[in-house]
Amino acid sequence: MGSINFFEKGLTSLVGLVPEGTITVWCENNYITSLEGLPRSIKIIYAKNNQITSLEGLSERIEIIDVHNNNLTSLQGVPKNVWTIDCRYNNLTSLEGLPEKIESVFCDYNNLTSLQGLPEDIKFISCSGNNITSIEGVPEDIGIQYRYTPIWWKHLRENNFYDPTDNLELSKGLIKITEHISR
Repeated sequence: MGSINFFEKGLTSLVGLVPEGTITVWCENNYITSLEGLPRSIKIIYAKNNQITSLEGLSERIEIIDVHNNNLTSLQGVPKNVWTIDCRYNNLTSLEGLPEKIESVFCDYNNLTSLQGLPEDIKFISCSGNNITSIEGVPEDIGIQYRYTPIWWKHLRENNFYDPTDNLELSKGLIKITEHISR
């Protein structure tokens, strides 16, 4: 079985609903509080707009997770094979718990003040709309987007940029983060 769709079904749990062999689960716009109990065959989960509070108990086979607009306060429990996660619009205060293999993280509009906890091999992070005041400890060759953060506003003021659509996307090899913020 390829995928199963539980879009807007009023569900509070997926336990017992997803058959073994399912690869992708779509369970957006429900009232689900936990993703525990899913079959080991799952590789992709789309669970935005729920009430999920934890990522503990997920299969290590999972590679892609979309849990934006939930009630997460931590990324502890993210499976080690996840290479992309969308955790925008949660209540995260830290990025601790991300797996070493992660390539891209979308964590916009949380309660982050730093980007500590990023694995060395990460390739891209989007963290706009947080209260990030430091990017200390961030790998230098990372693509980063951080609009509407204190660092972004500081950069605009110091460099006389007034275009509010400027997103400061730093691409690998173009601008090193340390050079960018030291201006």
